[in-house]
Amino acid sequence: MRAPWNILVVGLSFALAWLAGSSSVLAADGGPNVRRKGGQWGILVGGSACLPGRAPCDRASSANGVTIDGTTRPSLATGAELGYRLNDYVFVGAAYRFGLFDMAFVNPDGLLYETGYQHSVYGVVRPSIPLWRFDLGLTLGPGYSRQVYRLPGDDRDYSAGFSAMMGPSLDLFIAERVFVGARLDLLLNAQGKVCQQRADQTTCAQALATDPGPVHQMVFGLNIGGTFL
Repeated sequence: MRAPWNILVVGLSFALAWLAGSSSVLAADGGPNVRRKGGQWGILVGGSACLPGRAPCDRASSANGVTIDGTTRPSLATGAELGYRLNDYVFVGAAYRFGLFDMAFVNPDGLLYETGYQHSVYGVVRPSIPLWRFDLGLTLGPGYSRQVYRLPGDDRDYSAGFSAMMGPSLDLFIAERVFVGARLDLLLNAQGKVCQQRADQTTCAQALATDPGPVHQMVFGLNIGGTFL
């Protein structure tokens, strides 16, 4: 858990220093009729990609005489967030991300994983610099994620535990309380164990070189949202 937490702390420190050094920008007049303060919601639609973690995203190795070919390729993703914009410069709330993996990965039994995916929930803070109708922000927050890799039938491998989110955002207010923009989120997972569910039995152990995860995930895409109240 230490590495993602350290990255999160460094990112938050950078964000605070960034805001402190930008006081002249923050004090500037917003110009157009934009209402940033209040409740805020957002919906993201885009893609996801695998980032190497305790497991790599691409491998060709051997275990017990069996070749383990594995590629965890990009796929689709979605997400949502809900919270409160304290002022023009800070949003606090909760975020959910769901990202698919396109699996081309054979396990030691010679079975192909049918699909992979990650559910993630976070408590987030997003400091932003408002520039005219634009918001340039940095999302940061701790949370929880669960990765699942499905085999034929009901069998699956999965891991769950602490995760940290960080990433830049850019929004453009197209109306007084409506914005569109882009997100790029790094979901940094600290799970160390992988559980294997086979029929009605489940065993958990430290991740091995033959496991498809845990890996980190990148989620990116277009975001639409708005403020209310």
